[in-house]
Amino acid sequence: MSSFTKQLKYRKLKKKWFRKQKYQLLEPFDYHVGSIDSDLVITVPAGFITDFASTPFWVHWKYPPIGWYAKAVLIHDWGYHVKNRTKEWWDNVMVEGMEILAHDLTGTILPKEMQLTIDRFEWAMTTRFAQWAWDK
Repeated sequence: MSSFTKQLKYRKLKKKWFRKQKYQLLEPFDYHVGSIDSDLVITVPAGFITDFASTPFWVHWKYPPIGWYAKAVLIHDWGYHVKNRTKEWWDNVMVEGMEILAHDLTGTILPKEMQLTIDRFEWAMTTRFAQWAWDK
């Protein structure tokens, strides 16, 4: 469990970078790792710039940059920015967040389609592109 109760407030930036739309967070966003009572809190500050899910444009029809998983990928983008823990730790936090968001949306066990989305994002984090994003 975690605290994904706040609505994300962001604005679309006018300029695109390498065909990627960017967004700026307007208010800080907190995530309690592991449970809502956790003392380990990740805070993404207002002003942070993200592209949300870094999916290739040819799969946006299936996995748009801002989908039901947007809050989890925002936390993940922040982790790749600050790099204060390992890549694997940040990848696992994103998967945890996606599972929580999927459960909150359905109120039940994960539907097959949502689990497949999580699995595909998890696979993508093991690719060279994900390593390149971490290394830059």
